[in-house]
Amino acid sequence: MPAVTTAAMIGGIVTYIGAQLSQNKSVKQLFNDCTDTTAAFLDRLLFKPDGSEKEALQSLKAKPDSKARQGKLKSEFDIALEEEEGAAAAIKELFEKMSKTEDGGKVVTTIINSKNVVTGNVNVGGNFHVGDNYKPTTDEDTRL
Repeated sequence: MPAVTTAAMIGGIVTYIGAQLSQNKSVKQLFNDCTDTTAAFLDRLLFKPDGSEKEALQSLKAKPDSKARQGKLKSEFDIALEEEEGAAAAIKELFEKMSKTEDGGKVVTTIINSKNVVTGNVNVGGNFHVGDNYKPTTDEDTRL
């Protein structure tokens, strides 16, 4: 399997969670077959100490297909990456476990079989083109 960035893994996990929520499935099933460390990471990320859902998960549960609400949960994963030492390993394990499920496999196939995907901000002083079929339209576009 080609290397997948942590950002792509997080995106895949959040998409998978959204898909599970849209089918009225519990996110607790994500904890199955994970190590205790990863299960504890997920528990801290998605649930309050009293066991109730955190706001980002509640929001996504209300509208699972919303890109903005998925972004909110992605932000929670990003913050965990900054603050928790074992977060990257937990995300990788979760992504690998998820990719072996039927629904998760669809998400992984989409990520891996995509090309020309920009996952971050692009700041350029001129034209920026993503894709295979770029043909310059002026002499200015052909300058190096």
